[in-house]
Amino acid sequence: MSLRRTIIIAILLALMIPTALVLLSGCESKPAAPDFNNPFDPDGSNGGDPFELVATLGDTTITLIWNNIDGYDLATYEVMHSNNYFGDFFSIGTVEASDLPIATFTYLDPDPTAYHYFLIQAYDTHGNFTQTSHIVPTSITTLARVVVGNGSGQVESRYINIRINVTSGDSLRISQSGHPDTEVVIAADDTGAPVTLPWDLGAVDNNDTTLTINVVVQNNTNLGDTNSVELDVNFTPTFGLSQGGASVAQIFPPLSIGTEGVASMRFADTEENLDTQPWMDAAPEYSGFELANTVNTQAINAEFLGDFGFSIFRQLNVQADLMTDATFSLILPSDHISDVSTIKGICNANATQMRFNESLDFTSTPWAAYEDTATIVLSSEPGEKTVYAQFRNEFADSPIFTDYVVHLLQSVEVAISAPSASDLVPGGHIFNVLGTATSPSATNPVTLVKFDGGDGFIDVEGTENWSVSWDVPRFDIDTNLTIRARAWAGDDSVTATMDVIVTQLVVGISSPAAGDTLTSGADVEISGYAFAATGGAAVDSVVVEIDGESGLAVGTGPWAFDWVVASVPEETEMTITATVYAGSTQHTAHSTVLVIPEI
Repeated sequence: MSLRRTIIIAILLALMIPTALVLLSGCESKPAAPDFNNPFDPDGSNGGDPFELVATLGDTTITLIWNNIDGYDLATYEVMHSNNYFGDFFSIGTVEASDLPIATFTYLDPDPTAYHYFLIQAYDTHGNFTQTSHIVPTSITTLARVVVGNGSGQVESRYINIRINVTSGDSLRISQSGHPDTEVVIAADDTGAPVTLPWDLGAVDNNDTTLTINVVVQNNTNLGDTNSVELDVNFTPTFGLSQGGASVAQIFPPLSIGTEGVASMRFADTEENLDTQPWMDAAPEYSGFELANTVNTQAINAEFLGDFGFSIFRQLNVQADLMTDATFSLILPSDHISDVSTIKGICNANATQMRFNESLDFTSTPWAAYEDTATIVLSSEPGEKTVYAQFRNEFADSPIFTDYVVHLLQSVEVAISAPSASDLVPGGHIFNVLGTATSPSATNPVTLVKFDGGDGFIDVEGTENWSVSWDVPRFDIDTNLTIRARAWAGDDSVTATMDVIVTQLVVGISSPAAGDTLTSGADVEISGYAFAATGGAAVDSVVVEIDGESGLAVGTGPWAFDWVVASVPEETEMTITATVYAGSTQHTAHSTVLVIPEI
């Protein structure tokens, strides 16, 4: 059996179609029925097989192809599968009927070395279907699944692994075409698990040589078909600069080598000079080739000897990087302010060393090993500072780059006391914001505090303990808003931020307070407040709920609800919930109390 043979499979299908197309028989004598030439009639001219089903075997698929039939209102085809002629058939997919001349279905990843039986049941738009008892199962046998190397069909090395999957058979006979003395027999694993065998393809003279691996599945003394896999020799080692590109920073540039199939390697400035260089073992990294100290383009020539026995030449053209495209910047906020003396810089240069200073005088500044992210320690004095940076490699020095930082000694502190983080504040109302500001230095006290509620900084009352009447902005919906406070002590300043929620609907429970103790059976008035913050939709109602009991409160500003405390056998926590409604908006407040049994 070849790897991709096509088997023509005839399936007898008897389609149940509307009564006008079915051949009927009965007890009464009737005139002869007209000949409708029903393609699904087993006694018809095509034997009831109008689909002409074809199965095609692929490496890891079975593809079914059949004719779409026009004029019979066919809607779908159900594809069924079994591994046994007399076994149960199970649906593996549905294919929609169409106007295309053919229909197809692909069965993915079938078990290797197994029999596969298929049936197709056709359905029309009325729900009528063919009887599977009239259908002859169609079979096809999958081959052993053989994967050599990475499965691409190309090999760079003579030393490969062969992986074989089978679900029947007790042994595998592996050989290589042209090498009859290389046959190896190993045990098969009929569970479908892969069996792996290391293999030496042997020496070849050049690339584009085609080699063939053969696998025969043996069951006792019975030999199956030969499974053949062709391999093209494609020894293509690569090498380049480790950092990529073609610009070099070092006289001895680090090279990255693709070593698959490489037995040994050597490098020279010209291809002719390779013969004078000694061979060395293959390695993924190499830094032993010396460039000339010039800014002109230079060639690195390489010869790679493959384990197949032939060699490949490669050439890499490189040029000294003079760092004309180098860049430098400090990692800082947009205002360039830093309250720490150790900062970071982003370096982008093909360099080997770097140095930084707060002046152009680099005389006493030592060079350090280059890093893409540099750590820079500022001098201790506060104020604006210019940071100068320079890079170099083994061919050139870069220009001098600059960036600046405002270094603050954060001795002053500021905090917002009210509202708290994530608090609800009513939009369109005045809210009294409270806060503190301190400075540990008596000679450098807090001199100024400002507050920003979303419209820019405004003055506040006080410094160490400050307050401001904040006109909370109005929004159409609940909105997250960041508020800020900033304090100054001389030239030093610090900013605190807080996120709050500006809400348009407010509800609260005043009594009983959270944690209060109530006695079963007691008459308790639950009271609270509710209001719409923006003057938009008015408050419609307040609903109170406790332990599954709910009711409408009296009032919509201040509100009240009479509750007879529920009876409990033991101390029980209960949660009072008040929900305010205004148009399509609602908000809820909760208060948990302790209920004790009646004495």
